[in-house]
Amino acid sequence: MISRQLLSTDKPTWGYLVRSGVAACVTAYFVNFAAKDYVQSENLRVCICGIAGFASPEILSYGLDFLKAKMQGKVQEAQKGLSKDSKPPKKKKKKTK
Repeated sequence: MISRQLLSTDKPTWGYLVRSGVAACVTAYFVNFAAKDYVQSENLRVCICGIAGFASPEILSYGLDFLKAKMQGKVQEAQKGLSKDSKPPKKKKKKTK
């Protein structure tokens, strides 16, 4: 992960560097525990952990963007609901026979 950040052509913020590093570490840690029961080869398990750690920052960024969009949609939905509720109720017409 460090080499990936050092060789990156864009200039990420310190927050992104920390967030992606922590995401990669936590993901690789849990993938290692999950793979211990299924993968007997140590080299293959290290490879699996590396791939999972390498992909986790993008997955985390996508997940955060998705949640942000969902929350924004819920806020807009709530604002629309409030504007509808603020209108006076319609009067029902009486039926004449």
